[in-house]
Amino acid sequence: MARYPQVWMNVVATGIRVAALGSALVLTFCFFTYFDTTPVPQGADGMYPKFQPGREVLVKTSVRLDKLTRGDVVIFAPYPSARLISRIAGLPGEEISLVEGKLHVNGSAVADYKYNTVAEMGSTPTMTPAKVETGRVFLLNDNPAAKSPDSRTLGGIPAASIAGVVLIKF
Repeated sequence: MARYPQVWMNVVATGIRVAALGSALVLTFCFFTYFDTTPVPQGADGMYPKFQPGREVLVKTSVRLDKLTRGDVVIFAPYPSARLISRIAGLPGEEISLVEGKLHVNGSAVADYKYNTVAEMGSTPTMTPAKVETGRVFLLNDNPAAKSPDSRTLGGIPAASIAGVVLIKF
């Protein structure tokens, strides 16, 4: 049985280590290009108790409007000095309303929408229908009693204002 000289074994082992390190660096770069960890913005009581201010969340930072879905939790910046967290309730072209605390889209109640802390908070907000414009989304806080603004006060949020979609909370 032929044996490789020790020198060649060291060269091969070093090559494998360099390839593994290079792969790890590329994966790390790709991960941090598309994902980020960020604290839930302070004053973001609109999503309490599910998301508490100061807790860390993993956010997908590369966001396309056509990939957003109802129920996604997003970090957004309605104005340059503020970052907030809220849940997508309406997509472009839809008509959104709240009837006794229940989300309605295009006149029909949405049964599986996660706007369920309304009963826990003892509030049943009502909102007249609002049309979501092209290039915008309609965001609602889970906690309707919160002072944190959402689309009920800000209107439709431009897709460019969305900093990322929350994937995991820590």
